[in-house]
Amino acid sequence: MGLESYLFYVKFDEEVSELELDQLLISIGLNPVKKVGKKLSDFRSYYYELITEKGIIEAHCLFSPDNKMGESFYLRFSICSPVEVIDQTFMLLDNLNSKQSIRVKDTEIYNHYCRRARQEGKVDASFKGLTKSEDQIIHDQSYIPIDPNEFKKNKLGIMKRNVLLQDDGNKAIVRGDSETFLYLEKKSLIQKFMGWITKEL
Repeated sequence: MGLESYLFYVKFDEEVSELELDQLLISIGLNPVKKVGKKLSDFRSYYYELITEKGIIEAHCLFSPDNKMGESFYLRFSICSPVEVIDQTFMLLDNLNSKQSIRVKDTEIYNHYCRRARQEGKVDASFKGLTKSEDQIIHDQSYIPIDPNEFKKNKLGIMKRNVLLQDDGNKAIVRGDSETFLYLEKKSLIQKFMGWITKEL
């Protein structure tokens, strides 16, 4: 999950079992794609997605060996997605929150603050240098309301949000990772894309 995706970390207020988490994600419209690892002694990964004309939302949760309880999962979509994917994502999150209380962390806010700290010389190129308490403050500031309108305001000027919110005729129903990069390459947009992103790097 890299530059081509917008990534959220979703944390439950209370732990849920492996089965409960699977059922919750299915109940809000995410479809199971695959499961890796079968035994309790294995690492177990669950993958889900929701495909509509508004975009593709992907989810991933991980359970460590011998652990039957989980507290979080990741949700993402390609930044080449139609802008409507934002409303679709927040509707999904709101639905989940009505069933099981959650908090949503925007990982791009965390990255934004870390890049600012790097520009100020507080951390090195790999973002090392913050104290534990400073890092925790940034994590806490990265949680967002489950509100698509607030997300669209983009008060921090996060470049990935700007790219996502642009209605430039280059939107597509694609997954993250290689699908997005193949699409950008096909449309001869790789250099333009990297130019957008490196403005914030």
